Order: sequence, then structure tokens, then C-alpha cells
Amino acid sequence: MKRTDLEYLAARGLLRAQNALLSLVARVGFRRREQPPEQILVLRSSAIGDFVCALPALHRLRQRFPRSRIVLLTTPTGNPRYWNRMPEAGGRVLAGRDLVDEVIFFYARELKRLSKFLELRRRVKALAPDMAFLLPFSGEPFLNRLKKIVFLRLLGVRSNLRGYEMQSSLGAFRRAQFLHGAFPHQVVSALQAVEGSGRAAGPDVVFPLNTAGEADRRAEELWGGLGLNGREPVVALSPGARFLHKRWPLENFLELCRRLLAEFPVRVVVIGGTEDQQLGNVLADTTPARVHNLAGTTTLPQTAAVLRRCALFIGNDSGAAHLAAAAGVPCVTLFSGVVFPGLWEPWGERNVALRHRVPCEFCFSEGHCPTGTMDCIRGISVERVLAAARSFLTPGFSAPAGVTLAAAGSGARGGD
Repeated sequence: MKRTDLEYLAARGLLRAQNALLSLVARVGFRRREQPPEQILVLRSSAIGDFVCALPALHRLRQRFPRSRIVLLTTPTGNPRYWNRMPEAGGRVLAGRDLVDEVIFFYARELKRLSKFLELRRRVKALAPDMAFLLPFSGEPFLNRLKKIVFLRLLGVRSNLRGYEMQSSLGAFRRAQFLHGAFPHQVVSALQAVEGSGRAAGPDVVFPLNTAGEADRRAEELWGGLGLNGREPVVALSPGARFLHKRWPLENFLELCRRLLAEFPVRVVVIGGTEDQQLGNVLADTTPARVHNLAGTTTLPQTAAVLRRCALFIGNDSGAAHLAAAAGVPCVTLFSGVVFPGLWEPWGERNVALRHRVPCEFCFSEGHCPTGTMDCIRGISVERVLAAARSFLTPGFSAPAGVTLAAAGSGARGGD
């Protein structure tokens, strides 16, 4: 038996023990009630991409309990290291009334003040949920899940806790677990919390992203103002990412943009937040008549409506990539080697994820590159990205050599 096989068996045993302990905590701290729930509380921290991956789970939850009142409890991030980097939560913006009846939003950093915690507790106790769901992240560590269980109990949740059991963990032997296929995609992980761990996500996965009304009107105004009349395909570029070690170099985006414009009769729009406006200006200054900077000018729903009018998205691993995939746009997404492939790729059959393999891949360093070189993201060549783009922009396209189109939901690795 190989060493990785032994490590995987050890990981499975450890995970079973962890799940058993969490089940014991849940049985002691939360009553089991069999009647259909009237009030359901869902806890999900929600940076933009995180929450887009949870949309199918919320859609499935609404299908299962159409008569229940569903309340989302959300924060931009529960990780204290990034409290100042994530000011907004995707859940507060993207959770439409067809999914949830109310959003209770909080900043995790504020809960260090007793008055803020008690205020949140009063709101949750007044809700008196009959059922509560954790929508976990794939491989979420044991201590994270335990903290969330304790957090809900301290907020006054007393009944029917679901979604805390996992099939894998980012603790010990995580590489062995990955090699044995133990880490589901983030979309699947959230769905399993609602349906049970035996549920396999299929083609019926739905991303309920509603842009009707104001968002579509704003996108139509922008399209008209820029003279985008539908005769020229539009490519969306997203050069930003919250963390520097997940950003493909700007000079590469400049070269890619130049070559796209030379080879195809396309127009380019740059999307992103206000923090990406300067990056967008640099790209737009190269060819102002064909490259348009929309970064920082649209809300999330408006950005989704803009993306729905595009033929292709090209960008870094970020919330924008997940938003594009949820809007039904083919995606070429540039991934660092920080995490395992198959966890965070934009969901869908028409998406390509490009990676460059390095010896230090799978470092799981969230905030920075441990080596300082960022070789994994810098190693993706402009030619590889252009080849992937050609496969979508050329009529009757087929995947070029070295690029694999994603199977449904898996996200193609596209590594070299």
C-alpha cells in the first residue's frame, strides 16, 4: 500500500472522529424537531465568489421548503486577518427575495464589542429559527465548523442544526485526500449541506442571478453610450483580484488585449470594483475606441447584466469570474497554484481554468506568496490565454492543444 493510501485512510478516520464529535455537540446543544420548519436560518460568510458558489444551495433550499421563511445570516469574512480587506458581502447584494426573505448582515470585527454581539443575538432570538444550516466550504477545517456551531448556539439558535459534517478537511493529510478525490467543488459542498452528503450535483444546478429591472436598464444604457450595437462581440477583462499573488501581471493583460484586438473584430470592457479603476484606465488608454473601462462604475447586479451581454470573460480567480459563469458567460480564468484544482473553478461546461505548475503549488497561503516569486500565476503565458480565447471566439471552435474544456462543474485544470 502506498504512503498516500495510508495517509488517506488516516485522514478518513480522523474526519469520522471529528464529525462524530460535532454531531455530539449538535445533539447536546440543539433540539431535534420533526415538524416542517417555519423559520430557517442560513449561515454563510460571503465574499462575492464565495456567495455565488452558494446560490444553487439556496435555490435548492427554497425548493425543499417553499412555505418556510428563510433568513440569511452573512458577513464579508469570518477570518480576522482579512476583516479590513473585505468591506462588502456578496450575500447582502445577490440574495434576492426569491431566495431569502431577509438578510441579517454583520461585520465580524464588530462582534468584539459586547453591545454589537447582544444586538445581533436579539435579532436572531426574535427570529426563533426552527432549523439552521451551515453552508460550509469544501474541506473546511474542524475548528472552523466547531466555532460556527458555538457561534450559532451563543446567538440563541436551539433547533435542528444541519450542514456541519464534511467529507474532507484541510487539516492533516490534505494532499492525500486530494489525490483520492475527496474535495468536492465549492458548489457541491454547499449543496450537500442542504441535501445530504450523498447528493451528487448534476446538470440541474441553478444559479438564480436576477438582473431584471434596474440592472438591465443600466447595462443597456452603458451599451448604448459606448456604441456597442451587437455586431461586434464583446470580451470582458477582469485584471483585478483581492490578493496580489492571484493577479496575472498587468503587462500580460496589456499584451493579451493588444493581440485580441489585432486578431478579432471585438470590443473589450474592463470590469471590477473601484480598487480596479486604475488597472482599467491603463488598459483603456491603449485603444480608447475599442477598450472601455467600467471598473468601479457598476453594482454587482449591474455587472452581472453587463456580463450577460459579453461573448467571453477573461480574468483572474476572483468573484468576477464566478459572477460571469453564473451569468452564463464562457470563462477563461487564470489560477494561481494556491489551492487544489477542482475546488474554486467557475462552474459550467464552457469554462477553461488555466494553471502553471510549480514545485510549491498547493501552499494554501491565502494572503501572500510564501516564496515572494508568484511563479504560479506569472508562469501562465499570454499565448496560452490567447489560445483559450481563440477557442471561444472562432466559429466552430474546439479546444486547442494543452487546453481542456471543463466538464460540467468540475472546472478544467488546463495545467502544463
